[in-house]
Amino acid sequence: MNPPNLPSKKIIVYLVDLTHTGQLVASNVHPYGIGLIAAYMKEFLNDNLHIELFGSLIKSVGKIIKK
Repeated sequence: MNPPNLPSKKIIVYLVDLTHTGQLVASNVHPYGIGLIAAYMKEFLNDNLHIELFGSLIKSVGKIIKK
């Protein structure tokens, strides 16, 4: 089931886990919360959606700037 009026080109979504980072990262596992959000979005927008998950804000900013 796809929602009506979707754009014809793919939508790119970046999801970032904003965990506390200092000398150590507060979480050493992949962020479960953003994984659930991505799965829910893919269920409804599967063909029109590209999702990238990041566990670090610094890595996500670098990737977005490169695009």
